[in-house]
Amino acid sequence: MLEISNLALPLDAGLEGKQADKLVRRAAARALNIPPNDITEIRLLKRSVDARKKHDVHFVATLGVELAGGAQAEAAAIEAAALRKGAANMKAHRPYEPLQVPQIGDSPQAQNEPRPIVVGTGPAGLFCALYLARAGLRPLVVERGAAVDERMAAVDAFNAGEPLDPHTNIQYGEGGAGTFSDGKLTTNIKSPWAQHVLHLFVEAGAPEEILWQAKPHIGTDLLVDIVRNIRKQIEQAGGEVRFNTQLTALHFENGRLTQAEITRPQPTQTLRGRSTNCPESAQTEGRQTEAVQAEALQPASAKPEIGQAEILQSETAQLETPQSGVGRPEAAKTEPVAELIPASRVVLACGHSARDTFELVRDAGVHMEQKPFSVGVRIEHPQQLINRSQYGKAADHPALGAADYKLSMHLRPQKGEEQGRGVYTFCMCPGGEVVCAASEPEGVVVNGMSRFARDGQNANSALLVGVGPEDFDGEDPLAGIKLQREMEQAAYRTAIAAGGEPYQAPAQTVGDFLAHRAGGPSKQVKPTYARGVAWCDLHECLPPFVARAMEQALPQLDRRLHGFVDPQAVLTGVETRSSSPVRIVRGKNMQAQLAAAPVSGCVQDEVLSPAQLVPEPTSGGAQDQAQAKTQAAPESSAAANRQPADVAALEPETGLYPCGEGAGYAGGIMSAACDGLRVASALVESLRLK
Repeated sequence: MLEISNLALPLDAGLEGKQADKLVRRAAARALNIPPNDITEIRLLKRSVDARKKHDVHFVATLGVELAGGAQAEAAAIEAAALRKGAANMKAHRPYEPLQVPQIGDSPQAQNEPRPIVVGTGPAGLFCALYLARAGLRPLVVERGAAVDERMAAVDAFNAGEPLDPHTNIQYGEGGAGTFSDGKLTTNIKSPWAQHVLHLFVEAGAPEEILWQAKPHIGTDLLVDIVRNIRKQIEQAGGEVRFNTQLTALHFENGRLTQAEITRPQPTQTLRGRSTNCPESAQTEGRQTEAVQAEALQPASAKPEIGQAEILQSETAQLETPQSGVGRPEAAKTEPVAELIPASRVVLACGHSARDTFELVRDAGVHMEQKPFSVGVRIEHPQQLINRSQYGKAADHPALGAADYKLSMHLRPQKGEEQGRGVYTFCMCPGGEVVCAASEPEGVVVNGMSRFARDGQNANSALLVGVGPEDFDGEDPLAGIKLQREMEQAAYRTAIAAGGEPYQAPAQTVGDFLAHRAGGPSKQVKPTYARGVAWCDLHECLPPFVARAMEQALPQLDRRLHGFVDPQAVLTGVETRSSSPVRIVRGKNMQAQLAAAPVSGCVQDEVLSPAQLVPEPTSGGAQDQAQAKTQAAPESSAAANRQPADVAALEPETGLYPCGEGAGYAGGIMSAACDGLRVASALVESLRLK
């Protein structure tokens, strides 16, 4: 098959039907300088929109073409194109090679160690667990939130005005924070793992068009089914998934991970691969705890097959479960049930909202450091305004759909600053909505979401300002989290003071924001934030340096996207979870390193108790946002994960694998999923070299 790249196609070629197929065939034949009938098959490999000239908006495509003369004719076409001036770029097409996962589950190295534990079911955790399961390692996956169907019910209930569920919400639960996003799959797309991620998504039910779209996306409505299917694939390959289960302790001896403690905030009936809340008596709870701990302490080879639906709490399974008002079982109010599990390899893919997990890791003596991230607001415009600005007269063409944008700039230093701040838009959601992303009581957090069709009336995007360690209070690695929390609580209080209800978001038009007045509702944009907004002055809940940077940047960004600073556009605050404020330092072997001495009086041979942890509801999940300049990109080659034995031996084997956004090594669904595969590959390789 030939591969023809950088081929211009008219917009009508993006429609369905014989006429569109004819246009594509004609363009390919023209590029090859052959009759159209000499082409036997055409495959779309990549397509993007070229809107640099508003009077000439068109597609730019890469096509796979097969000729009637077979390989000989295709080789001749490539040779002829090389000699022809102005010919399209041509080469032999290299087909996709499926991901090859080494089978190591039956090896002595794997049999002599406990099964790996994966913490979190965001993109990083799910793809890591899928790789490990297919390698035969039977991973145990723990997620503090609920399975995706129960999670959807909890989110719908919160959007309708019910109290916040601190364990299951937009941040926590199956699929991670990325489930409630646009489902964009573009960040770090040059990673060698990216094609594997896209094909695994398609295998799980994603539309095949993500394989050729220049800016692929899935949408929240489709992601729900896809993450459920990935979890089923993990289970079918031998893995176990426990929901409503949280990592609460790590135990190191002589610098090596030996045990992990996992805790269910509420007693649950646990099946292999699924959990259901259920009430239970103290007597039953005692018996099931002993059974769970006994099962956990068995060697991997002695445990029953994962594929069997094994009820660990058989007596409570027979009890009737009362239902809550949101369609989810209501748990009895009893003490948490803790399990102590042998653990020599734990993948920490908890997402960057898991603040209590970060405290656990820090207090266990793991090396962590402050990291730059970004904070700001969401900005909403009418989608038609964005379409007209981006596509001109072609805005209504049915092949184009909702337009997106990406803006960035670097400001001059403000008074007292050594260097200017970056201001940029991110996680732009065409035809989307602003979502209630709170995960802690009395804190307001916003994010953006689109469905697959992107057919909503409004466009929204994060408008973010870069912050760094110089803006943090203190040297604590978690000082950035303190800044996040202060902004979220300030947003909650500001909305209440303006007459809003709990968890309504503070909002302001762009015109009023620039004029420093509270003002009132927009005449053009109806905010999409489900719980409603309170009109107020956002300066009251934004750090002064953030507000000043936004004021300075907005007029300049308007020059790059006409209409961006429409006075009636709506700003909704606050967006604080754009990327991780902390990095868990890891070596070339992908493992965390222990600091010279643990903090907070914790010693490495001491198991942390739940009482030592901050009782905040946080979880595994990855958010579909990134700050590319501050995130570590994946290695340029999959081979980079394969370290020679003598090189791997130079770095300590702690057994803790930080992974994804929360660890500070990714920024979005795609990059987090790629990092999950990278870490899984490194873990398997470490076992192979043992």
